[in-house]
Amino acid sequence: MDKYTWVAEGSSYVLSDVLAALLDAQLDRLDAIQARRAAVVARYRDGLAGWARARGVRLHPELPDRTPNHHIFYVRYPDGRRRDEALLRLHARGVKATFHYVPLHSSPHGRRVAGSQVELPVTDRVAATLLRLPLHPLLTDEEVERVVAAVRETGA
Repeated sequence: MDKYTWVAEGSSYVLSDVLAALLDAQLDRLDAIQARRAAVVARYRDGLAGWARARGVRLHPELPDRTPNHHIFYVRYPDGRRRDEALLRLHARGVKATFHYVPLHSSPHGRRVAGSQVELPVTDRVAATLLRLPLHPLLTDEEVERVVAAVRETGA
């Protein structure tokens, strides 16, 4: 079982004192944190655009009428097999990429609530093909370049 799989009703929204203190410190640096995340996203886009076009991989879209917070950056592979191969190759290179989510309707609790007959093919396709790249404000330029190089080297 992974941390994204819904197994029972309910959620935990309790914020510990330590996490609250971290959040308070981060809010004081919000502009700098968002600027760094935006810079990482810009480098991912720049470094992966041609590679993605040549392989039918879709980059996280830019929506000019929106102001993103850059909390994630993902690529979408044409099929789940290529995404899974890329994920394994990235992990072998020490890049902590991950899938994004397990669709709720296919999780153990979702099947109990909605029944096993629910079919959401678009949701299933997106979940099977989406790969998230590391994105946080402490990534150095060298680490970002290493991620870009590793993605390009996956050959997907």
